[in-house]
Amino acid sequence: MSRLTTVAPSSRRERRIAVPIPRLAPVTTATRPFSPSSMIASAPKHTKLINDTNMSGEVRNQMSAAHEVTDSRPPAAWVIGAGSGVGAALVHELHRRGYAVALSGRRADRLEQTLREVQAAGAAPGSGRLVPHPLDVTDATAMEAVHAAIVADIGEVEVLVFAAGLNTPRRYWADMDPVESQQVYATNLIAPTTATSLVLPGMRGIGKGTLIYVSSLSAWQHAPDAGVVYSASKKGMSTLPEHINSTEGRSGIRATAVVPGDIDSEFLEMRPNVPGAEARKTMLTPKDVAAAVGMVIDQPRHVCVNELVISPVR
Repeated sequence: MSRLTTVAPSSRRERRIAVPIPRLAPVTTATRPFSPSSMIASAPKHTKLINDTNMSGEVRNQMSAAHEVTDSRPPAAWVIGAGSGVGAALVHELHRRGYAVALSGRRADRLEQTLREVQAAGAAPGSGRLVPHPLDVTDATAMEAVHAAIVADIGEVEVLVFAAGLNTPRRYWADMDPVESQQVYATNLIAPTTATSLVLPGMRGIGKGTLIYVSSLSAWQHAPDAGVVYSASKKGMSTLPEHINSTEGRSGIRATAVVPGDIDSEFLEMRPNVPGAEARKTMLTPKDVAAAVGMVIDQPRHVCVNELVISPVR
């Protein structure tokens, strides 16, 4: 189902910090003039758009102009999970669009590798800096400190991408490990909630923001081999955009759950039975998913893609 909504500004500022608990194929989107009845009848199930009649074009233009006057720096993006897979590919997409990008992830060496690859690829004139900020996403205190450093360095985060993820080979009821299960929940659900709480006040302050959550097809339809805890945690993550769009849209903030099918990346190494080269030929690539996310980010500010399902052709 597609829904179109728009957003109106709010001058309200507040700060909330979440407290922790102890990866191109066919893409269907719809961007058309607002007509509730026609959209409900004809839009594909897996794409939802929002266009809000409460924010006039004049108000949107005033918000944009005000921000441009006060801050001429390139817009800032924060990619969490930037060391590999979809996260690394999205650093490329954002930087070539002119963003200053902060790269976060557990492995400092992989962040540096992504940074070098993006620099070697070149960027659009006026693109911002690339700044690595290693981070264990399950450490809320460390995440708060990294966020503060990013804001001081490249400005308030306008685009947040949460692409970090964790699964375990022991994923079925018969062999799950409680400690591993908690780690999966902490990475896939608690961490994106914490990151969201950190960036929202700044997004309200600048009157705009885009949040991208890389979820999984297992959160959209039952996939027993994805594992119990992984599926549950990703399904939980996929509800975050709904809450953001229903409560923060009036502040110019929009969010998208990106729901990809199998991706040929190192994440596959976490499966009990790792797919071989032949199976990987029909999978998505990180670049496929990143290109689709770039399309979402490029939408006019009054358009929000709530959910984007991407699957390989087989």
